[in-house]
Amino acid sequence: MTAPTKQSTSTKPTKPTNTKALPWTLLAAFAAVCAAFAYARTGSTRVDPQSERFLAWMAQRGIMYTGTHLVHLESDNRDVYTHKDFEKGDMLMIVPHQATIHDHMAKSDASVSAYLKIYPKTDWVPIIASFILLHRNDPMWKSYFDFLPKTFSTPIYWSDSMLKEIEGTDLLEDVGRLRKDIEKEWDQWKSHLPAHSTLIEFTWAWHCVMSRVWTLPVGEGKNEAVMIPMVDVANHFGKPKVKIEYNSKLGAVTMTATQSIKSGEQVDVTYGEMSNYKSLKYMGFTMPDNDHNEDCRVRIFRDPKDPPSYRIPRRWCLFQIKRLNRSLQECHLGQPNDPNVHERIAKAARAKLRTYPTTVKQDDDILETAGREQLSFDYLNAVRARRGEKTCLQKIARIANGAVQK
Repeated sequence: MTAPTKQSTSTKPTKPTNTKALPWTLLAAFAAVCAAFAYARTGSTRVDPQSERFLAWMAQRGIMYTGTHLVHLESDNRDVYTHKDFEKGDMLMIVPHQATIHDHMAKSDASVSAYLKIYPKTDWVPIIASFILLHRNDPMWKSYFDFLPKTFSTPIYWSDSMLKEIEGTDLLEDVGRLRKDIEKEWDQWKSHLPAHSTLIEFTWAWHCVMSRVWTLPVGEGKNEAVMIPMVDVANHFGKPKVKIEYNSKLGAVTMTATQSIKSGEQVDVTYGEMSNYKSLKYMGFTMPDNDHNEDCRVRIFRDPKDPPSYRIPRRWCLFQIKRLNRSLQECHLGQPNDPNVHERIAKAARAKLRTYPTTVKQDDDILETAGREQLSFDYLNAVRARRGEKTCLQKIARIANGAVQK
């Protein structure tokens, strides 16, 4: 996945001035006072010093969040809750464009610009990640960067013993490839970054981007990858009660209620429907009961005895459970809906299923006892991810066999 993204305008970041930025700053400062008053009334005092500095920074940058507040859970985990009722159409948050970090802004940095002259086709992820490292101690951004998570639960950080839990999966193969890709990016970027920067910090910044970035159509309607302070604290939920969009009249990213929200509710957002493989790889979490979103891959090959119409020598096919029939039609070697290829797909899926150390039934038994056994967060994610891939392969084998029999 590329990770969830949303969009913003293409203006360069500017410090608040006494022109357009000042009203936002005053309104945000007032909102911060209201939020503090709400904390006192509701007893929501679980705000850590890091969060307090972040909230003060938001007021300086004109970010409004009246009616919502942060709750510090543990470590650097925080959630967003409401302390007032919202009706459909009410705005929960307003984040001025100049308070966001987006790829257009990152490209305007002198060091990033110099790098792009050498590597002009660089993806937006390392561009924004490098901007974070270049400006990590910049007073304009420091409180936000300090507020970002210090650690992540993606498999790239897992121990070898934990990686064995996803043995046989596409995810395990991709983790190794991703590590090499990040190391390659680092080798190219490091001479353009502060001298004290390290691969560990670059990997951290990369994860900050992938786990929090949105893509939104802003400015002239062009999509931009953008990090949205405060909005990016909200957790993923499949059916949230808010929407995130760019408001061209306000020149800001807004969070707006799509239905009534009661005081005391947690504020969630959606990163879009995705498989547990994708959410774990990029963001470090999985979802229960996610079979309808799962996906998997199968490789098929051309045989020397195949007819000339089989012009494609080999193919990696992505199958998504929610569109299996279409995925099956798209997986061919040059001749769609070929029973011979369908049979190969079914055989490939069954063969891949045999490479996993556990079955879907065994994974289901593990997940059923998760509450009682107090499984670690990483282990639970590993089981959900491998189970989702196997569930997808089982469905492929069945539907491909059915297509052959027709």
